[in-house]
Amino acid sequence: MASYGVECVDAYEVRKRHPHERLHGWELKPYAIQHSPFAEVLFLDADNVPVRDPTFLFETPEYIQHGAVFWLDFGRLGADRLAWRVFGEIPYRDEPEFESGQIVVDKPRRWQALELCHWYMQNSNNFFFYHVHGDKEVFHMAWRKLDMPYAMPERGIDALPGVMCQHDFDGERLFQHRNMRKWSFYHNPKTPGFLHEQQCVELVNELKHIWSPAAQTLATADDVAAMSRLDGKMFEYHRVGYDHRPLKFCRDGTFTEGAAGCEMYWTIRDCQMLVAGEQGDLTMTLTPTDHGIWQGQWINHEQMPVLLIP
Repeated sequence: MASYGVECVDAYEVRKRHPHERLHGWELKPYAIQHSPFAEVLFLDADNVPVRDPTFLFETPEYIQHGAVFWLDFGRLGADRLAWRVFGEIPYRDEPEFESGQIVVDKPRRWQALELCHWYMQNSNNFFFYHVHGDKEVFHMAWRKLDMPYAMPERGIDALPGVMCQHDFDGERLFQHRNMRKWSFYHNPKTPGFLHEQQCVELVNELKHIWSPAAQTLATADDVAAMSRLDGKMFEYHRVGYDHRPLKFCRDGTFTEGAAGCEMYWTIRDCQMLVAGEQGDLTMTLTPTDHGIWQGQWINHEQMPVLLIP
């Protein structure tokens, strides 16, 4: 990601200095905001695509006045919901729920609310998440508990299939949150009305050629070249002493024929072939030998020898 000016930060490494008991997904979001090096933060979910540069939001009168901008969700917390009580006897308000695929916040001005989010999240799975759906209403309840102001654009969500389109304060589309249509390496059906979709798919394809479910490291140029040489090649896959079947390789790291639950993805790293199952668990490693044959063995289960014969 460095070529795009992006720095990736491992929250588990940050946690060694700033403890947090639960970083399982939703709980990571306020934690990432707090421990970002920036005083003023634009947070985006990984499946959120802005249609234009959103940094103008930091200059809007609404943000400058309130120190935080949230976007509305489809629903509203009813007066009978226990959340108003269990988050700290918060007076009921007839207002939209939060949709936290995008957040803008001035941390020094709203640090108390972020700290309260942090405390709620420490107790998320065994208490607070029984009463709300994930982090989005945790932000909502923290801001209301401390009577912290926030701004919210008035225009509601424009819904595309699996996508929530959010707007700026002038009612113009700004964010496309693919909350129910996540990006995939292998199947991204067209979404009518989704802007910049082809460019997004091209970026996904770029990533697909340097990263694989079968490896947790990036491919080198030599690795990519080796994968290209195997594109379309057919092998007889022998689980020695057990069975055999044909496998046809595709350069995108899948098999066009012969795939199974334990042989779903493949890649090359440092002249080794890695094969993984449908959950991304590594099944086997193989090394090249004479006459184009690859040999190795399963890592788990029977740990049987394996041959790939052209």
